[in-house]
Amino acid sequence: MATKGNADYFIFIELDLRTITPTFYLLTNAQAHEAFRDYKGGGNCYPPHVREHIVPNDFTALDHG
Repeated sequence: MATKGNADYFIFIELDLRTITPTFYLLTNAQAHEAFRDYKGGGNCYPPHVREHIVPNDFTALDHG
């Protein structure tokens, strides 16, 4: 978050290793800050939190009408 914390959106990509199918989660800045964890050696997003709070493959937040 130190270098990208002011971005409008973040994308979390989860890869199903059985099918190599990606699932995309578009997070707003506020959602990304809620899911963030300062972890060295792995991802900085807590996947269960993202799965629980974000609709997969939903990009409607990008539609500014």
